[in-house]
This record gives sequence, structure tokens and C-alpha cells, in this order.
Amino acid sequence: MNGVGAVLLVLAAVGVCAVGPWSATRRVRGFGRPVTCRVRGRRATARRAESVAATDLLAACLTAGATPIRAAEVAAAVLDGAVAFALRAAVRAAARGAGPEECWSKLAAIPELDTVGRILARAAVCGTRAADAMAAEAAAMRLRNSAAGQAAVTRVGVWAVAPLALCFLPAFLFLGVVPIALGLAPLMAH
Repeated sequence: MNGVGAVLLVLAAVGVCAVGPWSATRRVRGFGRPVTCRVRGRRATARRAESVAATDLLAACLTAGATPIRAAEVAAAVLDGAVAFALRAAVRAAARGAGPEECWSKLAAIPELDTVGRILARAAVCGTRAADAMAAEAAAMRLRNSAAGQAAVTRVGVWAVAPLALCFLPAFLFLGVVPIALGLAPLMAH
């Protein structure tokens, strides 16, 4: 291989390494997926954190002797977002005279609060004390959130390898395999 061929080969490899990841990113973003996933992921993370805060507030209010409705009013007043909206819906349903199951089923709109709604409905129907169950549920929610966070960190490590593959594989082909193939081509012609 002469000097001009080697220079052209190196320039081609550098071009592929520079343009490859950029063009792949552009194509993926063209579908709108990364932005949508990031926004959806942030909303879910915020909703999970708000659910834990609401459950902790409910547990504290119930421990202090508040009724489940009063505890939901306090938590809804302190929080903002989808969780507060679901708590307000439960309080409004109770004010209209809805039964405990109907009232607390409003919390099922938030998947993280489904168990919380069942605990409060059971407490209203059976007259049991819900503070301990609510505190246990808050602890379980924190544990689930921690596991979800650790899984997200693991996924970041996997996705960090993708740009390396997009750069090093073409470079390996152009700087390792192609020169050897071009060097062997004249030998194969004889």
C-alpha cells in the first residue's frame, strides 16, 4: 500500500468515527423517542417520589390521630402534582358521601398509591388502625424506588458502551482489516 492510500484510509476512518455517532443519534432523535422517554421517565420518578412523600405524610397524620380523610386533606395541601390530585379526588368523593371503597379507589389512578388506597379503605371499613401499615408501605415504596434507581444506573453503563462501538468498530475495520485485505489482494491475484 502506498503512502497516499494509507492517508486516504486514515481520513476515511476518522470521517466514519466523527460522523457515525452523530448520524445515528440524529436518526434516533428524528423519531422523537429519546425526548419522550426522558420526559416520561422524569415524570414517573417525580410521581414515585411524591407517592413516598404522600405515604409518609399520611402515616404521620394517622399516627397523630387524624382521620384518613383529614390526613389526605393535609397531604394534598402540602403536595402538588398527580398524587395530590388523586388525594383531592378521594377527599371530594368522601365529601359527596361516597363509601370507603369508592372514595379510596380514586388513589388507584396512581399505580404507586394502589396499596395505600386499599389500606385506607380497609381502615375505614374495619375500623383498624392504618398508621403502622402506612409506615410499612412507605418503607416498601422507598425500597422499590431504590431498586429502580439502581437498575437505571446499570442501564447507563450499558448505553455508555454504544458510542465506543460506533467509533472503534469502523476504525478497527478501516485501520486493521482493510489494509491487510489490500495488502493480500496482489498476492491473491497471482
